[in-house]
Amino acid sequence: HLLRFHHALALRGLSRGIEARPLFGRVYSEGRGLPVSVASVRQAVLCSLDQAHAKQITGTAAFSSARNPNERQAATRAIHEARNEIHRAGEELQNRAAQLRSAFPDAIMRARMFYDAAWCFRDLMEAEVQESWEQLRQQVARQEAEELLRFLPPRTRLPAWPLPQVSRQDLPLQPSERRAQAAYQSLIDEFPIEAIGVAARLELAELQVLRADPAAAVPLLQAAREALTPTHPVPARLREQVHMRLGGCLMGLGQYDSAFRQYHTVVHDPESYDTVLARMYASECLIHMGKPAEAAELLAPARTVARGVLAEAVLLRHAQAQLQAFQWREADLGFEQFLAQCGNEHPFAWAARYGRACVDQNQQRFAEARAGYRPIVEHAVGPLAAQAQIRLGQCWLAEGKAAEAIAELLVAATRQPDSAEAHVAVLEAARACLTAEKPQQAELLLTRLLADVPVASDWARAARERLDLLVRE
Repeated sequence: HLLRFHHALALRGLSRGIEARPLFGRVYSEGRGLPVSVASVRQAVLCSLDQAHAKQITGTAAFSSARNPNERQAATRAIHEARNEIHRAGEELQNRAAQLRSAFPDAIMRARMFYDAAWCFRDLMEAEVQESWEQLRQQVARQEAEELLRFLPPRTRLPAWPLPQVSRQDLPLQPSERRAQAAYQSLIDEFPIEAIGVAARLELAELQVLRADPAAAVPLLQAAREALTPTHPVPARLREQVHMRLGGCLMGLGQYDSAFRQYHTVVHDPESYDTVLARMYASECLIHMGKPAEAAELLAPARTVARGVLAEAVLLRHAQAQLQAFQWREADLGFEQFLAQCGNEHPFAWAARYGRACVDQNQQRFAEARAGYRPIVEHAVGPLAAQAQIRLGQCWLAEGKAAEAIAELLVAATRQPDSAEAHVAVLEAARACLTAEKPQQAELLLTRLLADVPVASDWARAARERLDLLVRE
């Protein structure tokens, strides 16, 4: 039986699954009760799965090169047939794993059958998600068009515009997604402490992360972490992935102290692969915890071992951490080194130039700081440009030029409406108005800010404090 099994396995390796499947079936029928029979069941289904994947690839290539509707229709039909075969393979793997439970309760091959079934359904899930996503975007676009037409004259024709973006979280659970989750859960229930059970928890958690639901992923990852015991060792790479993914979910929930402990474990594990990345994320946690000096110290060793794009990111983040830790000279040297190595055309070059200007501002070299901020204001986009313009206004104000400061800050407030940068700009503009002895304009700005932000927000509290101070004065 073992010889016939390896013969069939060699045929499958040569992409001759049609010949291999009957041999696997014969091993199962003649070797009932032997462990090799369970492996034969799995391999027989995988032969069919190989053929389905090949048919799907061929159909997709035919669809891309189709020259007329008939060819596209034939290719689409082939793709649907392949997808149906993948679905049947997933169901067969799941059913056979359940049927063999009584005869082989602890056979690891049954766990692999659940795992293979989950990936069959995940292959189908992506297409279902894309189709559902497109349908939901079209539905939202129709609703927006109907709402807009209510305010326009009858028979008005709206121009075409891009479909709106829809969050993955808004999509209903797809059929194959539900089946993949069920296959993972069956594996976890029957093999909770095996390495493949840990992998199943990790991948099931990743499905929750794909739906932008880190809170649902955390219990799964915590259970996977608890299964990492010396009595049941797992591969170092899998152990690292569990800690890294759990740290990412905890960061997404704002639990930076708990997230830091996960990354710290990876940093100090001698078998870890991604210690540089772990140091990066751990330093982010420390910065959010108000410990930039510790973040800079943690990143320092990574500068000598990081390579490629990651090395550039480490160099920049290390300098930014030093900036937040008031290590002005070290931060300036770090930003200068980044620009020298990566050049002004690098995507992060504006961030490095912004950092150097911040160093100048904090060292009260306001003219140099303004010269550094101005190109960012004029050429960069997004929040960084708004932040640079706010700091530009702060420099003018520190030099006693309140009128110039007010002008810069009011423009900065319009760059990113309803953003943190806009609220900071309004508060700073109000401060500049008070410096320029324009209390009425300051009161107007603060009153407008109170109307634009939630009552319980930090922005509202800051605006009320400044208004109370204004009234007392």
